[in-house]
Amino acid sequence: MKLPPPVLPQTILDQKSFKCPNCGAFSHMKWENLFYSIYDEQGNEHHILTRVHQAQCASCDKENIWYNNREVSGWLGLQGIPRPINDSELLRLFPINEIGNKDIPEYLPDMPHDVKELYKEAALIFELSPRSAAALIRLALEKLCDHLGVKKKNIKESIEELAAKNIIPLIVAKAADNIRLIGNANVHSGIIGDEVLEDINPAIFSYINLIVDYAITKPKEINEINALFPEQKRASL
Repeated sequence: MKLPPPVLPQTILDQKSFKCPNCGAFSHMKWENLFYSIYDEQGNEHHILTRVHQAQCASCDKENIWYNNREVSGWLGLQGIPRPINDSELLRLFPINEIGNKDIPEYLPDMPHDVKELYKEAALIFELSPRSAAALIRLALEKLCDHLGVKKKNIKESIEELAAKNIIPLIVAKAADNIRLIGNANVHSGIIGDEVLEDINPAIFSYINLIVDYAITKPKEINEINALFPEQKRASL
C-alpha cells in the first residue's frame, strides 16, 4: 500500500518548531489563535477568532505574535478567517526585530557578495547546528581566497599563499587555518565528535572578518589616503 506524501508546513503557523525571534534558539512553539468573547442575551459566552496568532517559545517562554494579512471578500460566515497560503500573507507584530547571536560579529561591508551570503547563512543556523555553520564558514574562506586571486589545490596552501604574498599577516593566516581545521572536521565524514563540537564558537566568524579587513578594507583605505596627496608625490609613498 502506497502511503500518502507527508503534509509539509505551508506557513510559519503550521510549524511546531522554528527559530525564536526573541532568544534565537530553535525551539518548540505553542500556538494559539487569539480571540475575544461576546455574550448573547442568555449570557452564553461565544469566542470570536481574530487574525492574530501567538506562539510561545519553549526555550525562553516569550511570545512572538503574528497577524494573518490574507485578503478576503464577502461574508466570512461560520468559516471564519481563512488561513494564509504562504508567509507573505503573514506579518510579525512582535518582536519587530529578530535577535541574532550576540557573539557573532556583523560581516564587514567590503566582504564579497557570495562570501557574505555564506556568512549570513552560517550565522543564521549557528545556534541550531554549529557543525553546519563551521562547514559553511570554511566554504566562505575558500571563496574568499578565490576573490583574492589565490587558488591552490587545497585551502591550506591558499592560506599560506595569502601570507607569502603579504596579502594578510602571518598571524592572521594562522588564525584562518583554524577555520580550515574546524571546518574540515565537519565536512569530512567519520571524524565528527563531541570534542570537535566544543571547538566551534563564534570566533570563526571573526577570522573571516579579519581577512577581509587586512586584504580588502585596509588596502582600500590606504589608497584613499594616498589619493589625497598630489599625484607627483604618490610614487614616493
